[in-house]
Amino acid sequence: MEGAIKVNLPPVSLKIVVGVHFILTIWGDQIGWLPVSYLLCNLLVLAVGVWAIASTENEDASQLFLLGMLFTIIHDIIVIAIYYDSNVDSSHYRFCVGMAILSLILKPLSCLLIFQNHRSRGGGQGYSWSGTPYVTIEGHTSSQPQPGYTPVPAPGHPPQS
Repeated sequence: MEGAIKVNLPPVSLKIVVGVHFILTIWGDQIGWLPVSYLLCNLLVLAVGVWAIASTENEDASQLFLLGMLFTIIHDIIVIAIYYDSNVDSSHYRFCVGMAILSLILKPLSCLLIFQNHRSRGGGQGYSWSGTPYVTIEGHTSSQPQPGYTPVPAPGHPPQS
């Protein structure tokens, strides 16, 4: 594809991504200044990341991990913006806010790494918005039916001639 931007990142284990975000999530909410939804949302997504680590051949696990991480970016922006209190003058509070913001800053990079991992598992190949109704037994797709193929009508619909 001409004019396409290609990003070549070194292969990074999902264990590093999950470990870093786990530590930053725990450090970011040490004093409980964020709502419970912040902790639950991030830990649930990290649990999906553990699933992606455990099942190395599963494309769905890495895809759900990526989608969850994208959602947590939006969620973290909203939650940190709402619950940040600039009147608190505590070094512990500033540390927690800094760790939550650092986690948020690293999430787009983590999404790129997760996507790279997803592609290495065979995911992201051949996505089509239009889709195709013709899939062979071997899993090959085409926009045209195979020669000699007669579509089976859906229940309650007359056969097409």
